[in-house]
Amino acid sequence: MKVCFICTNFPPIRCGVGDYTSHLARELIKRGDKVSVITSRKSEIAEKRYAQMVIIPAIRRWNTALFQLYHLITQINPDVVIIQYVPTSFNKYGLALSIGMLPFILRFALRKPVIVTFHELYIGWTRSPLEICMGLIQRFLVFFLLAGSNHAVVTTSARKRQLIAFCSWKKKKIHKIPVGSNIDVIDTSKKEKELFRQQITGADELLLGTFGTLHPERDFESIFYALSGLNNKTKMLCIGDIDKSDSQYVQLRDLAQTLDISDRVIWTGMCSAEKVSRYLTAIDVYIHSFSEISPRSTTLITAMAHGLPIIAIGGELDDWFVNSESMIFLSRGDMLSLIKTIGKLACLSERQKLGQKAREFYQQNFSWPKIAQQMTMLCSESISATQHLSK
Repeated sequence: MKVCFICTNFPPIRCGVGDYTSHLARELIKRGDKVSVITSRKSEIAEKRYAQMVIIPAIRRWNTALFQLYHLITQINPDVVIIQYVPTSFNKYGLALSIGMLPFILRFALRKPVIVTFHELYIGWTRSPLEICMGLIQRFLVFFLLAGSNHAVVTTSARKRQLIAFCSWKKKKIHKIPVGSNIDVIDTSKKEKELFRQQITGADELLLGTFGTLHPERDFESIFYALSGLNNKTKMLCIGDIDKSDSQYVQLRDLAQTLDISDRVIWTGMCSAEKVSRYLTAIDVYIHSFSEISPRSTTLITAMAHGLPIIAIGGELDDWFVNSESMIFLSRGDMLSLIKTIGKLACLSERQKLGQKAREFYQQNFSWPKIAQQMTMLCSESISATQHLSK
């Protein structure tokens, strides 16, 4: 099967959707498929890094790229086209009209089946006249993308319900396929792990950790307060890029000083995917504090892929995790329960049991082979339906 992805960014450009496309494409190649990716010119360096894929960094302006995309897809002649849709990635205002029209042209002019993966939909309503207009146009674009595509893919249950409520007539063509880990698990020996961990903390210390950039919806404050209530042999590793001039970082730095835990909070800063994996394997307990507990949080999925015991604080619980024993769920602001749970996970056997459940749940639901299998089924169905209509 020949698959063509349309994605605005591609590694090494830093972009979650680009990473998702790269991992999915590599998994499809393992299954024997041929993959091409049409992307922006700024991703040109990627052309030399992924020899097994045909990377076409050709698009300068997506707003006016309709005929260029038509020409490229005619040349590639794929069996199916997959559009990775984030409205503001194609246009900073989310008004890429050419992308909205593309599925219709591909399906009815070129007889090419189209699948659209909606990573984002549209902005919410505000009182700003400009944003109201943007919101309306973005909703029209989602409507056209849905109407023109064979199938639509979303990554969470909440997003699926939102899309079905918006276009109930397309209900049977809207599918939920999660996002996998964008960080590959680095296979290291026990000795290598011990040596790497020694660079961070002592062998007799409990290392808590979290992964991701600073964000207002990440509850670092609860973690810091809990850390202050634990003994001095408990430390916190914050993995991810930080801007030390950012107001949230300044507030967290000041909070750590007030709580007298500054020497127990470690910020890694920006680091490579390989080093992120090594940091994660050094962690004893992973704490997820984002406002949403769902597959949209690739940092959470990455922690599961690494088999870490996870404490998830508050947030909206996606249907994927209802009745799941893959992690411990706590209410936001419940400091006493957080401290008690961390204390319970100081026991190695408890950590191992919970970490094993996380890894098994990941393999069953969020691994890239599982995701590629589901996407392949949609592609095959779309190709069969298009061939049937062409007869």
